[in-house]
Amino acid sequence: MKRTILLIAALSAAALLFVCSAVGAYDLGQIQIEFWAGAGANEALLVVDFWPYNGQSDSFAFGCRFDGSITGFELLDGVQAANQGFSYAQDQGFLKGIWYTKGETTYQYVDGWPDSWFAYCTSEDYGETWTFDWAVPASRTLGDGDCDGWSAQPFIDWETEPLKPVTPLVPEPASVTALALGVAAALARRRW
Repeated sequence: MKRTILLIAALSAAALLFVCSAVGAYDLGQIQIEFWAGAGANEALLVVDFWPYNGQSDSFAFGCRFDGSITGFELLDGVQAANQGFSYAQDQGFLKGIWYTKGETTYQYVDGWPDSWFAYCTSEDYGETWTFDWAVPASRTLGDGDCDGWSAQPFIDWETEPLKPVTPLVPEPASVTALALGVAAALARRRW
């Protein structure tokens, strides 16, 4: 009888963990967004990594709301139009620089081709995975849930992608549930 109950508890915990991990996939609500720009039914994300450090402290995510679709440059325009310390410069379709002032600190990167440049990457899962994009942002069409990433590169490095956007340090539900079920099963086992 005791083994049957423990087996049922273990199988229930495994099934719950499987279901919660599928439901708890990486989504927009898990990302620390600096600010939202624009208005509309669709949401896109802009992630910028500043060089030379390229760590969590100099990687920022910005949200943009819009109707229909927008281009990569329209995403940059929308975030800049929010007038929240973000600005960028481009010349003939090439990004020349991005600046972001947060508090007392200004993060900046200005293109220094060929010694340094911005890598342009795209994502369809809010930056969990990235794809290097050879297209210019003017020809990229973003819809609801798309993400553009700009990663400052200190030299020609075709492998470096923008960082996965920063997420709050809160455990996802499946882990917490599995831990609770494990503790309950251990306590139940001690009683028998």
